[in-house]
Amino acid sequence: MALIIDTRTEPDRALAIACETLGEGLPVAIPTETVYGLAADATNPDAISRIYEMKGRPRFNPLICHVADFAMAEAHVTFDPLSRQLAEAFWPGPLTLILPLKPGSDVHPLASAGLDTLGIRMPEGFSRQVIKRYGKPLAALSANTSGKISPTSAAHVEADLGGKLALILDAGPAEIGLESTIIKVNGDEIRLLRPGGLDVVDIEALTGKAVARPGNGGSGNRGAGHARFPLCAGSCGAAERDGCQSRRSPDPFRRQTLGRRGNRRGRPRSQSFRRSALKPPPICLPT
Repeated sequence: MALIIDTRTEPDRALAIACETLGEGLPVAIPTETVYGLAADATNPDAISRIYEMKGRPRFNPLICHVADFAMAEAHVTFDPLSRQLAEAFWPGPLTLILPLKPGSDVHPLASAGLDTLGIRMPEGFSRQVIKRYGKPLAALSANTSGKISPTSAAHVEADLGGKLALILDAGPAEIGLESTIIKVNGDEIRLLRPGGLDVVDIEALTGKAVARPGNGGSGNRGAGHARFPLCAGSCGAAERDGCQSRRSPDPFRRQTLGRRGNRRGRPRSQSFRRSALKPPPICLPT
């Protein structure tokens, strides 16, 4: 069974053991503001393979790389001006950007599924401390068996993957409880590949541009340049990776009126969705 360490009471021990475990090429369940993630060294092919095996995920589906800061991100991807504007406004936070891989990046092709682009984000919370201490990006996705609901607590992870993992870091319930929003910029177009914890209305307010939602104009994501994040063919219009999974989630295109708060930079943040507090119609989301 997995060792579970409470990051709120033993942060130094959690960091030390997490980095040691990652260095051994083993995945670690880490807390993020979105959901709990199954993370491994993005430069180690054996470690990445173990993520796919634990989750039961096809290897032709790319993972998202998590970074500690802009310097780490810029070592692996190239930012266009609009993507940089989004990152500077919403990182750290629940935004994943699809960006071109830089030549010479040591992120292993298994993490990007052999594509010339990479999904990348800077998470909030203790996971970012782990990445900073480890010194390398972590490839991660939700810490659950494919087809199951994404975990929002260490207990959820333990119940599903506890027998396969060496370490689970427990930081309490996930603040948002919904996967990151995935965005791809093509020139002046901003395209939504997956709805998530960042409201697209916030993106539109920042940039002054309309975000192309799934299904707009019937084009799907064929112009998105990241074909391995296909859009759901169903009426929900959400992106899918592991196969369409219907579950109850907030409408990603409608602002929830549960209140807002400012973050450390003074800008408004997207509403932190709590599944237990909302009863909207079901849509399809990836895990």
